[in-house]
Amino acid sequence: METYRERVPATPAFRWLLRVIAVVTVAVLLLGARGSDQGATLVGTAAVVLGIFALLEVWLLNLQVEVDGETLTAAFGPLRKRLRADDVAEVRAERYQWLLYGGWGVRFGLGKRRAWTVPFLNSGVRITHQDGTRYYISSRSPDRLAAAVADLVQRRGIRG
Repeated sequence: METYRERVPATPAFRWLLRVIAVVTVAVLLLGARGSDQGATLVGTAAVVLGIFALLEVWLLNLQVEVDGETLTAAFGPLRKRLRADDVAEVRAERYQWLLYGGWGVRFGLGKRRAWTVPFLNSGVRITHQDGTRYYISSRSPDRLAAAVADLVQRRGIRG
């Protein structure tokens, strides 16, 4: 089985929105630092804000999805979720219903719902775990991802 890999970036509009927020926040902090007794503190805060937005840009706005011979993995930087093939009861490509999961990102919704999604991208796959938990994973190629997971499950069933 070939390994399926996909990098799922956040939408360009969302990336630009975050960049504008970062620039405006830093500008306000730096302008407030001019002639202020707390100038050094505000400059330090501006540096921290830039660092946080840089981490968001690198880690949390790029979902990495991989299906190898054993597992499906979804990761935002160091935050990962692995699902073993033996634990998958069902997989299907479907539209993301963000209200069911409580938004975008790494989500823990009501009723055994978990999501690993990029903001405002409404395509991906829903995987039902053997214990009934439903995982949603964003994808720009949901049919291909669903087929890779289904293939993984089928192959594990043949070998298992």
